[in-house]
Amino acid sequence: TEADFALMRDEMPELHHLNLKEVKVKHVCYYDGWLDHGSHDNDLYMDDMIPTNAFYGNKSIRSLILPLSLKHLGTNCFREMRLMYSTLEIPEGVTLIGSGALSYNEYNGVELILPNTLDSICDAAFHNCGYKCELKLSDNISYIGNAFYTNTGELGCENFYGVFHLPSKIKTLVPGMFNGLGRTGKITGTIELPQGITETPDYNYWGSWAPNLTNRIELILPSSMKRVGDLSLGAYLTKLQLNEGLEEIGYGNFSNGSAPFPLHLPSTLRSIGSDCFSGCGFEG
Repeated sequence: TEADFALMRDEMPELHHLNLKEVKVKHVCYYDGWLDHGSHDNDLYMDDMIPTNAFYGNKSIRSLILPLSLKHLGTNCFREMRLMYSTLEIPEGVTLIGSGALSYNEYNGVELILPNTLDSICDAAFHNCGYKCELKLSDNISYIGNAFYTNTGELGCENFYGVFHLPSKIKTLVPGMFNGLGRTGKITGTIELPQGITETPDYNYWGSWAPNLTNRIELILPSSMKRVGDLSLGAYLTKLQLNEGLEEIGYGNFSNGSAPFPLHLPSTLRSIGSDCFSGCGFEG
């Protein structure tokens, strides 16, 4: 129950290693304060979930084994924990990582393993996440909110590494989606946007949807793309082909960039935002 989790979190300071492998979690609350703005009107009760705020702020638990029957990680459930030099494996069967679930934890050498069964990663799930993790996003994922976002001056998800792959079921890009990734140069490969995506969103409070790169990467746009709002990759591309059918390129996308390739504008293009190519250096 939620009371059991609160007891472990608040009243057991000598609890350092916790094995919940055979535990069955029953009837706990899923409350998403990030989305509901403090309201409890949309609270849900369910089984097989680490409840909202379950270990929020716990500084004593050093290693944690999760229930094999788990299906969901609740909002802020592991936020600001201090696991150390261990592995946190999210078991196969988990389909949802809730808002803030793995955010603001210590930078402590913990390897994070994500399951292939994931379907949804909610807002701020990995905000300033210190876990070390190879970025393997399963093709089963159909929704990612501003899960990896970071604020100006913060480190973001600096320990994530590997070849970038955007799941093919993703049909909407969200501001802040991946902008906490890439600052250390550990994210490589190609950003290929899946068919069905029609636009990249404009930059807003949450930042860009794209990784915050320090190394060059290739971007492949789908033939379904109609509008490039915010790209924020203009200075870090090795290759870009703008598809026929594209109608609009937004403000400042390629300004002050230096791209070692020619750029051909499609015949369907109707609008180019101000400063789009200001100070850029495309070849050809």
